[in-house]
Amino acid sequence: MAQSMSEPGPLVSVVIPTFNRLQYLKEAVASVFAQTYAHWELIVVDDGSTDDTLSYVSMLDDPRVRLVCETHSGNPARMRNIGVAQARGEYVAFLDSDDLWEPDKLGVQLEYLRANSGCRWCYTQFTLMDEAGKEIPMRAGGPWRPYSGFILRELVTNKAAITIISVVAERSLFDEIGVFDEDNGIVLREDYDLLLRMAARAKTVAVPQVLCRARDHAGRSTSQRDDLYDCSAKVFLKFGRLTTDPEIRRLCHRRGACHLVAAADRRIVTRSGNGAFRRLIQALRYYPLYGRWWIVLAKFLLFPVLRRWRFG
Repeated sequence: MAQSMSEPGPLVSVVIPTFNRLQYLKEAVASVFAQTYAHWELIVVDDGSTDDTLSYVSMLDDPRVRLVCETHSGNPARMRNIGVAQARGEYVAFLDSDDLWEPDKLGVQLEYLRANSGCRWCYTQFTLMDEAGKEIPMRAGGPWRPYSGFILRELVTNKAAITIISVVAERSLFDEIGVFDEDNGIVLREDYDLLLRMAARAKTVAVPQVLCRARDHAGRSTSQRDDLYDCSAKVFLKFGRLTTDPEIRRLCHRRGACHLVAAADRRIVTRSGNGAFRRLIQALRYYPLYGRWWIVLAKFLLFPVLRRWRFG
């Protein structure tokens, strides 16, 4: 249902961080302008783009749009935090510059939040698309399922699949839990770190409807990193230290150890084992009964022999 400007409802601050993605940025911004819920402000935080991003955003003829220009840092958490600090809305929503929203996203989510008293944030189902915008299969995981209420356990165990571009949250929630962690050691996993803190603090409501689309393409940030297992491990082990729930701590330790073992395995395959043993020892501390640990250890021990056999 279209939102009347005479009765605007709560202001939603939309934060888009961007860097040299003008082609996709135009589509992302268009999907915000296409929202049936019109009472929003758009904060585009530019991370030092060298293309025509600044000219494009500056020429948008709409008082709801603001452009924040920053020196390039390559840290999306910092860009999002700058956007949150600028936000004037009761709610904050996030959209990456290469992704898209469906036209009724904000309107539907606000209706769900209004109908579910006590829920302070909301997320939706999502799909993947290719460079041209065609839907493609999800890379991993089972069927998407909606989990509402306090969903920390479901989030830690990966049952609840949430992308940051599907989230709408009360602005005040960030004052309580903090914003995105700008630690370069968790770059591109800072969104999951934030979601864990949100899930621990407040109830959520899930919308079982595809309202956003994430674009998978060669220039996607996650496709250009080879340390995502390490980043994920750091997020889980960090939250394990923060939580006071012993069961959640145990689960975080297990998830962190699994990612450390995966990081070790990747290094054995791609970097001749450099740093692999250190990660295996660290993983053993948190999850000594993990079966894959022994497989990767055997691979680590055999790798020099296999390498000599292959190239000797």
